Amino acid sequence: MCYGTLNLAYILALTDSLNLLTKRCVVTIFANNDYVCENLCNGRVNEWRLNGWHTAKMEPIANTDEWRELFKVASNHELHFVHSNERNLYSKDIQKAIKEVRDRG
Repeated sequence: MCYGTLNLAYILALTDSLNLLTKRCVVTIFANNDYVCENLCNGRVNEWRLNGWHTAKMEPIANTDEWRELFKVASNHELHFVHSNERNLYSKDIQKAIKEVRDRG
């Protein structure tokens, strides 16, 4: 049984993740979902919002409610996207960055 799409899963995961942040942050997203991450990071989601959540061809955006929520929480942060197909490609770098932040308090 299918309850959604991979794009919906990414939208929900990003929304939940960004909701964990308590102040404005610079966020780099390492993922292999170009559609969700590029549309979020390049401003296309804002174009959809300004266009009543429709494409330029006036087609409705799939998962509109979820995109709205993601846009709302994402607008508090500066987002960057790095495409990554390899598992754990950036794991050591990310763990090092987390340690540095924790060490600073």
